[in-house]
Amino acid sequence: MRDDERLQEHGDDSDNRTDNVHPDAVALNLLCGLAAGAIGTAAMTAGQHAEMRVTGRPSSVSPAEALCRLIGIETRTDRQEARLARQAHWAYGTAWGGGRALMENAGGGRPAEPWQTLLFTGLTWSAGVLLLRSTGNAPPLRQWTGRSLMIDFGHHLVFATVTGTAFRLLRRVLR
Repeated sequence: MRDDERLQEHGDDSDNRTDNVHPDAVALNLLCGLAAGAIGTAAMTAGQHAEMRVTGRPSSVSPAEALCRLIGIETRTDRQEARLARQAHWAYGTAWGGGRALMENAGGGRPAEPWQTLLFTGLTWSAGVLLLRSTGNAPPLRQWTGRSLMIDFGHHLVFATVTGTAFRLLRRVLR
């Protein structure tokens, strides 16, 4: 597709072009992505805490349990497990911000918004479910209630939306 056809179809995306990208620009995108991932994780965490107050659901230690199984460690106390769960949650979300930056560096074949956010939501949600399933920390999806699926997917939609928005804003400000 020619550039002028692409502009007509997707609008002016000159901020998103990656032709002949300098390594410093890739590094800046990655840093913006990591920062955006932390911002998205903060938004997701706030949403989860609000949801837990409404539903009465306790905090999950599944991230800590999965991490322990992956790297072969054990927590000795509930407090250690809760702390490790928070650290795993924040590290995982921040790292996915780097993944969001890589989506931007993918070139001209990437979808426009809102499809980027929906794709990123699907990626982050399915990766989290697969990680928890592969470590034995979540039941098969067919055993989840519809409510649990919607809540979990909704938290990931918040994460993806805020991460993507923060990434685009940070990149504009820092260019």
